[in-house]
Amino acid sequence: MDSRLTGRTAENILLSLLDQQGLFATALDTQGLDAIIFDRANKKFKIGTAPFYVQIKCRGASGPKYNPQGHSPTTINKIRATAKQLAVPLTSVYFAVGFYNNADIRTIKYFVIPFENLPEFKTGGQYRFSMQRCTKMRAGIKGMFRV
Repeated sequence: MDSRLTGRTAENILLSLLDQQGLFATALDTQGLDAIIFDRANKKFKIGTAPFYVQIKCRGASGPKYNPQGHSPTTINKIRATAKQLAVPLTSVYFAVGFYNNADIRTIKYFVIPFENLPEFKTGGQYRFSMQRCTKMRAGIKGMFRV
């Protein structure tokens, strides 16, 4: 499976789901940020002010179990650097992680995390995300939500 195609599909699915919930979401093709979302009423994006900028990452599994994903500090720092170049406050930046199983991207589930809360996912030298960990931590992280 082409990982670029999968990534683009995952981005489009998240944008479509947010559009269905009454937000205006569109692709932003820049290194470090994949989408821009307008949520002026803070319906979903509770921290920061619109527009919101989102980096979207996904991880698939061929079987019924969801695979975890890890991202290096370099990846996270690229997002920070892009936000700085665009003069975007970090409070308006979010990181979306998506998980799908059974080799079927239609099963994808997303967790959208305020960028400033990413250190809570840092374990060892990497930022670690799993379906179980995100589900468990969602209630304790202000502004984190599931799509």
